[in-house]
Amino acid sequence: MIDTAFLSRYGSTPAETAEHLRTALADFETALTQCESRWFVPIREHLGAGEPSRYQGLWSPAQQAEHVLKANIAFSKVMHLLNGTRELPEIPREFGPMHEGRRIAPENLEPGEGLPWAQLEPQWRETNARLLTVVEAIDPASSRTFWHRYLGELNAFGWARMACGHVRDHRRQLGVS
Repeated sequence: MIDTAFLSRYGSTPAETAEHLRTALADFETALTQCESRWFVPIREHLGAGEPSRYQGLWSPAQQAEHVLKANIAFSKVMHLLNGTRELPEIPREFGPMHEGRRIAPENLEPGEGLPWAQLEPQWRETNARLLTVVEAIDPASSRTFWHRYLGELNAFGWARMACGHVRDHRRQLGVS
């Protein structure tokens, strides 16, 4: 399990975290526009063999965008549940697999072959607007938690901060400055 203290850099209130997330999403989109000419090319082919990276770069920018979209849908749903009073589903509390020191995306969040941005964009806009609304509605003092396969038990505020870090991490993986 990873120490979650690093999540505090993404805000000390839901409003601050929403602002960090807004910026992270805008930066990710800007980076995606810089990848237009290689939209379906795996990142590792763009970086070249001589450029060091802690990422394998197996996914193309199209696949990165699809994965972040799927993850943001899932994060939004988890935070929505945690913001409410409905009983939380029981899930196994097991840590996720690692490969060469990197976390592996759950199967349901893995991208397909990649779609053009024009096909992803409408759902991207809707999903991220909903995500930001859910983040802004969080009670940071809530003790309701849901298991994250690499970070352990997180409350809704922890999930919001983690979502911000996730978007930032995938932006770095795109191989643009």
